[in-house]
Amino acid sequence: MSLACIDIPKSGSYVLTNVRVPISVLSAKVAASLMADLDHEGAAPVSVSVSDEGVVSSISSVHVTSPTPETQTVDCEGKHLWTRFCDAHTHLDKTQT
Repeated sequence: MSLACIDIPKSGSYVLTNVRVPISVLSAKVAASLMADLDHEGAAPVSVSVSDEGVVSSISSVHVTSPTPETQTVDCEGKHLWTRFCDAHTHLDKTQT
């Protein structure tokens, strides 16, 4: 198993293909459309379109996405994609006393 990161484009829009997203981080509408494709970890294989501004513009089943030839695509090799965490720290003096 490789732990190498995937290089994504620094600018412009692109599509992350062959990526797995935990169903728990998706909206109810998107999750409902992907329930049949869940793997044993509760992740759905999807394609994620990212706009020029770096914002996710769409999430679709990996089976229905066919980017145009001029679209930058990144094959994520089945790796997981998670939302970024925010404020992930602990005050040990407040939790361990």
